[in-house]
Amino acid sequence: MKKHFSILPTLILLCLAIGLDIGFKYDLKHSGTGFTEEIQDGESLGQDIISFIFVQVRVVITLLIWYMTYEISPALGMEIIIVWIMSRIFTDIAKLLYADPRPYWYDDDIEAKECNFDWGNPSGHTLGICTVLIYAAYKLKNLGIWKYPVVGVYILYVGYIRVYFGEHFYSQVVLALFFAVFIINVVIVYEKELGDYVSSLNTSKPVIILHLACTGIYTLGAFILLVRFPGWGEDWTDNIDDECDQDIDEWDAALETLAGLGAIFYACGASLGYYCLNQYHLDLWYNVRSSKKSLGRLGLLILGILITHFFFFIFIYGTYQVLALFIIIYFEYVNGFLFMFIIPYISEKLKLNKEPEERPILNQN
Repeated sequence: MKKHFSILPTLILLCLAIGLDIGFKYDLKHSGTGFTEEIQDGESLGQDIISFIFVQVRVVITLLIWYMTYEISPALGMEIIIVWIMSRIFTDIAKLLYADPRPYWYDDDIEAKECNFDWGNPSGHTLGICTVLIYAAYKLKNLGIWKYPVVGVYILYVGYIRVYFGEHFYSQVVLALFFAVFIINVVIVYEKELGDYVSSLNTSKPVIILHLACTGIYTLGAFILLVRFPGWGEDWTDNIDDECDQDIDEWDAALETLAGLGAIFYACGASLGYYCLNQYHLDLWYNVRSSKKSLGRLGLLILGILITHFFFFIFIYGTYQVLALFIIIYFEYVNGFLFMFIIPYISEKLKLNKEPEERPILNQN
């Protein structure tokens, strides 16, 4: 009873977010246009460079997972991955259902102020970073109270950048904040169950079930796309101001949305890596974090992987998008397995680490 009652405040926030969504859509359609334009008029090269680096969700989340996994325990890193995937499912299913256009679906250089969009679906970058960073701050109790202001400032920065690049109105960022708080509260309420579930991944059955669940969710996303697609062009036209004269490539936009949902397979690869780590009783995690030199080399390796993936995605997007859906799933899966198993395995084989002083407990939270 206590659990359900503790979720009540967040359910109220969720209802408020939905109410605001309806209100902005039908009564305050152009809200935020002036604010968005003012932000975008302050454009500068330096801000562009800094923004591009620090707003990339994958980089931020990957480094966070890397830190928590190596410095604390693989179990906690796996928790963060699951929480992140929850936020991805939430925002990507919302994108598939809303059929609400975004500026970059028209033109990579278009600014939001050139077209007046309504409230819209939540900002995926904001939702992902909010959910993961706040939960990580909650779990890293030894860092002190100062971690919350730091996380808060960073979240505000990410929201600002999403508006600055012209990909969202501020209303979409606010909506993402509401949904993030809802997800975080649910996760914290069921924190023990989440920890028990992660611990159960040292056996094959939960790992197989997770694979089937992610496949089912992705199939659901594809089904939603097929059902909604015939009406997307009309819906998008209705959601665009008459003064905005832009061509819509409905198919490209639809496939890009479905491709984003493919990130959930990162959790599948990570769960398999976590299973292997426990199944073969490897003391690799302790070895990796026992050497600063090794951490530096691994950091360069991870950075190289991220950069390689970035340019690879640039190459495949807009050209072979159907094939890209399958390629993205493959790389998400490989990435998850890589960070949870392959990297420490390579590190051990290359003799980059010191011998462990004692055996760590892999399943501790």
